[in-house]
Amino acid sequence: MSAAAQGQGRFLTGSTLGHVVRMTATGAVGITFVFIVDAANLLWVSQLGDKQLVAAIGFAYAVQFFSVSVAVGLMIAATAVVSRSIGSGDRASARRQAGAAVVIAVATLAAVSFLIVGFRHEVLGFAGAQGETLRLAARYLAITIPSLLPMSAALVMSGTLRADGYGAKAMFITLFAGTVLLVIDPFLIFYMGWGLDGAAIGLVLFRFALLALAVRFAIYELHLVDRPRFSTLRNIGAPFVAVAIPAIATQMSTPVGNYLLTRVMAPFGDDAVAAWAVVGRLTVVVFGGVFALSGAIGGIFRSEFWCRPVGPCAQYVPRCTDFLPTIYTGCLGVVCGAGALCHRGL
Repeated sequence: MSAAAQGQGRFLTGSTLGHVVRMTATGAVGITFVFIVDAANLLWVSQLGDKQLVAAIGFAYAVQFFSVSVAVGLMIAATAVVSRSIGSGDRASARRQAGAAVVIAVATLAAVSFLIVGFRHEVLGFAGAQGETLRLAARYLAITIPSLLPMSAALVMSGTLRADGYGAKAMFITLFAGTVLLVIDPFLIFYMGWGLDGAAIGLVLFRFALLALAVRFAIYELHLVDRPRFSTLRNIGAPFVAVAIPAIATQMSTPVGNYLLTRVMAPFGDDAVAAWAVVGRLTVVVFGGVFALSGAIGGIFRSEFWCRPVGPCAQYVPRCTDFLPTIYTGCLGVVCGAGALCHRGL
């Protein structure tokens, strides 16, 4: 009988490095594929031959990056809280905590989405968008921002899968949903003739595909998420916020830098912003494996910390740093190929 079946965390048995490699590899494949598909989305739009459309996506991405980072920070908090309960063997609490985390994440992103949609023209204008480019970017945000709600729920459930050692299941969520976007994007943009709106609708469908797959794996197949009780929502509040605030603050550093650089690029025209949008899409691909490694070690460490001595847990950091060069080199090879493809498109 497996460790999970006995109520024990999967990370409490087996090789330390094996857990790190397995969770990082599955996470890196999933995250990197999503980044590549995201770059392909920009490539399809660029085929329309209008740099203004690419610039509009660049401005919209600079704003949307903030809300996505909030969702990622909430996923990190959920993974930390749930993995602690799994590590201590309290799976009933872990399931309720996962359900409560979904509710908190959706409620938070609802508030964030309301603010962004309501003030999108002002935020885009401050970033440097003007005229028709501002109108296109605002329309793109109005279509895509509300879909952050299902995406936030999907991220929390994906984090719950990873907290319990189901890295492959979490990877399948992003792979299958990314494939949907990869196939449907050119259909909506070119065949339906919807252009930028088609790219936005494709992103919305991608996020709902994420949710559908997360619900299937985390709820129906593995029963890792349960309906939360009010008492669970109350009890999880303090530990969840204690992790979520620094996690979100850390995640915000990148979108803040991206937003400021977009503002710097804006005076040089739509061509410059379009080029910056491409650079931004490809740069994140290089760090996909690094992002996966940081996400993997958090869930593993917190799960084991409550059941093992500090000594074995402390092995993770040096072993992960030894693993970094291999991850970075592999992702760099991927981004070089993707860069050549996008260069031909632009």
